[in-house]
Order: sequence, then C-alpha cells, then structure tokens
Amino acid sequence: MLITDLIIGLLLFICLRVAVRLIKIVPSDKPYAKTLLYLFPVLEFVLWTLFLFWVLFHLFKGQFYYPALITSLILVLVAFISWFVIKDFIAGLIFKAENTFRVNNVIKIAHAEGTIKRLGYLSLDLINENGELEKVRYSSLSGQKIVKPNPSEALKKFTFIIDYNSPLSESKTSQIIRAHVLNAPWSSTSKNPVIQTLQKNQNSYQFEVTVYTLNAVHADAIEEYLTAQLSFINSRMDEP
Repeated sequence: MLITDLIIGLLLFICLRVAVRLIKIVPSDKPYAKTLLYLFPVLEFVLWTLFLFWVLFHLFKGQFYYPALITSLILVLVAFISWFVIKDFIAGLIFKAENTFRVNNVIKIAHAEGTIKRLGYLSLDLINENGELEKVRYSSLSGQKIVKPNPSEALKKFTFIIDYNSPLSESKTSQIIRAHVLNAPWSSTSKNPVIQTLQKNQNSYQFEVTVYTLNAVHADAIEEYLTAQLSFINSRMDEP
C-alpha cells in the first residue's frame, strides 16, 4: 500500500509540474492567463492536502490515535491558512498607518505598475496600463522596492471630441461632462479636466474634452465611459 501511495504521489507531482509549464506558455495578454496563475497554487494546495489525508487514511486507519492525528492535521492546516490571511491583514494595517498608499496613487513594484483604485483589508486593487484590474496582496509588498512617480510626471494629457444634444445651458452641460469625467475610475483627480465648447447650435453642442490619465488606453476608457453616461442621461430625459 505504501508503494502505491508513493507512485500516486509521484504521478500527482509530475502532473502538477506539467500543468505549471502549460500555464506558463499561455500568452500573458489572454484574459484568463493571470487567473490561472493566481488560482493554480490554490488548486495545488488543495490536491496535496487531499492526497495527504488519503495517505493517512490508508496508513493509520483503525489505529486508536487516528482521529487525534486527523484533528491535529486539520488544526495545523487551519493555522497555516490563517497565517497567510493574518500576514496580509497586518501588512495592510502597517501600510495604512504609515500612509504609504492612497487611492489614485501611481505606483510601480517588481511585478506590477498602475493606479491604486481601492485599499482593501488584505490587498489593494491596481489598474494597470492596459486597463486591467490586478489585486496585489499587502504581504507581497513587504520588503519590495515601491516607486511612486511624481503625479505630474506620470500623468499625460489626452484630448477628444464629444457631440452632445442637451436641453440644458452650455455651462450646465459643461459641468455635467466635467463631473462624469472626474467620476471615471481612470481619470486623475489631482488635475481637473478642461472642457471647451467648439460649436453650439441651439441644444446641440460639440465639446473638446481634455483629460489627464496614465496612457491612451485609459483615455479611451474615459471617453467610452463619458459617452455611455451622457447617453443614459438623454434616455432618462426622453422618458415621459
């Protein structure tokens, strides 16, 4: 039975190593690539844990100390998992106490770069230059070199044109556009957008909108967000 367990353990090890190699050859630009990289360690841990319980069942089944052995192993696993949670929580408290990070800060670390959009209890949410959301565990930041570029140097200016039909005045319409640009998650809150009227024809306006963000991908996202919000406002106004 012991030989059978060893063979199964060896096969499990080989399968997992092959799976790791297959995951690494998945193109990084695929939306599921990072998900696989994040979830695979969890799957590997679960499989090895189940294998360990299976081996103990075959080796010590029927022994009077078997229940105590299983209970002890469960407690060790719970403590092991809890340590990772507690480690992230404590690291987050330290970072927050030192005011290391703030929402909308631009940071650069070893494996990621982007704008902070949320500071959670165990991790922070980072939007990278491709507009993708990355979760970064606080404990992974401990001991790392963290670069925070000067916001004025990191931000870039982008301009686009918006055509908008509105029964509101020019100034009111401009204020609405400004508010929605600032509400876009990719827009800078440290440098206000600039709204200029290019054409005005009764209730029809054409505005030049200048926004400050990290890159062209974010600027396109802001434009799409603004267009969607203005369309929604118009649809509400058309309702009886």
